[in-house]
Order: sequence, then structure tokens, then C-alpha cells
Amino acid sequence: MGVTVEELNGWTPATVTLDAAGEVVSVTVTQSRFTPAAVETLLASRRLEHGYNEHGIPYVEAMDPENQFKFKAVGPRTDWAVEAVNRAQSMYREANKDVDMSALRWGVEKL
Repeated sequence: MGVTVEELNGWTPATVTLDAAGEVVSVTVTQSRFTPAAVETLLASRRLEHGYNEHGIPYVEAMDPENQFKFKAVGPRTDWAVEAVNRAQSMYREANKDVDMSALRWGVEKL
């Protein structure tokens, strides 16, 4: 039996019993099959199984003990998008010394 997103979010099926006139006699709601902890464990497992680290390598490959000495670092290389944001932030900070920089969010777009 498959699992729906609704079930993972706590939805449970209800059984409605009607009398001969079609009036509701009773409603039975089942208990959720998944606790919040079980859902979190499942999601963490899926992220680990299907996720990629910041280098674009699947976690299952990057964290496999068999691969402990099978990677080498390359670089350093400059992330020009981050460098542009850093430069803009520095200039903004100089021009706006009283502004709370921690509340500001910066984007970047390629010219």
C-alpha cells in the first residue's frame, strides 16, 4: 500500500455510517499511521539518499566509507556570483553605517 503526502501530513481516513434515511449515525476516524518523528526520519533518509552536497556529489557517495580517500580538492576557485554580492554588501555597508545588515537579503543576476 502506498503512502500519500496527506497521510504524511497527518490526514487519516474517516468511515461514515449512515442510517436508512441517509443520516449520519457515526463517524470513525483512524489514528495516523505516522508519528511526526517517523515522518522526519523518512524525510531525512530520503534527503540523504537522493540529496547532493554543495559540490554536486550524492550524499550516499560522498559519505560512503569506501570513498574515504577517493576524493581530491580542486581550487581554490572564485565564485564570481558570491564575489559580486560580497562587493555590493561591502559598498552598501560603507554608505549605510547605521543599517542592520543582518536583516538584508541579497540576490545576484548574470549580466
